[in-house]
Amino acid sequence: VSFSLRRGEILGIAGVAGNGQLELIQALAGLRKSERGSIRLRVNGNEIDVTNKGSTIIRRLGMGYIPDEPVKKGVSLDNSIEENIAVHPRLVRFLISWRKVKSLASDLVKEFSIVTPSTNTKAKVLSGGNLMKVLVARELTVSKIALVAYNPTRGLDEVSARYVRRLIVSKAVNEGMCAVIASEDLDEIMELSDVIAVMNSGSIVGVFKSGVSREEVERVMVS
Repeated sequence: VSFSLRRGEILGIAGVAGNGQLELIQALAGLRKSERGSIRLRVNGNEIDVTNKGSTIIRRLGMGYIPDEPVKKGVSLDNSIEENIAVHPRLVRFLISWRKVKSLASDLVKEFSIVTPSTNTKAKVLSGGNLMKVLVARELTVSKIALVAYNPTRGLDEVSARYVRRLIVSKAVNEGMCAVIASEDLDEIMELSDVIAVMNSGSIVGVFKSGVSREEVERVMVS
C-alpha cells in the first residue's frame, strides 16, 4: 500500500469489509505494527518517519484518530466532556490547566453544536450523535496535520451523519489538514473523497479521482 497526501486532500479507502482497511487505519494511527514500508508526516516543514512509533507519539505530532467503534474506543462514558477532551496526547504532554480545558470545551460545545447541560456533564448521558460530536471536535481541533478514521458515521442517524461529514470536510480540508477515511459505506466515500482507493486482500487494486461513477468503483471492489 503506497500513497501520499497534500494538505487539504481527503483519501477515501473503499472495499468489501475485511480486506485490510481497518489494519491500514490502525497502522497509520500507531496502533498496529507495519510489517513493511514507512509512514511519514510533514511537521513544520520537516518530514518525520513515524513508522511503528506508537499512537501517543504520532498523535502528539498532530494526527487525529476516529476509531472503529468510536463510542467504545474513542470516548470514556464515565468521564465528563472536559475530561474526554483533555485526554488527547497533545494536551496531556504538559501539566493540564483545567481552566484552559474548560474554556476549550465551552468553545467546542458552541462550535460543534453539542447538546449538553454543561461541559462537566458525563458523556454517558449524551445521545450517540452528541458523543460523536465530542470525539470529532477533539480530534479535529486539537490535531493539526492529519485525520485518520474508520467508519466515522456508523450508527448515527442520517442528520448526525451528514453533520459529521461536513465537519470532516470543513475542518480537515478548509483548515489545511489532510484525511484518510476508510468506510464500508460507499456513498460516504464517494461524498467525502478527492481520491478513492479500493482495497482487496490488503492491497490497493484501483485508484479513482472524485467524479468517478459508483458502478466503476463497485466493479473493482468485487473483481
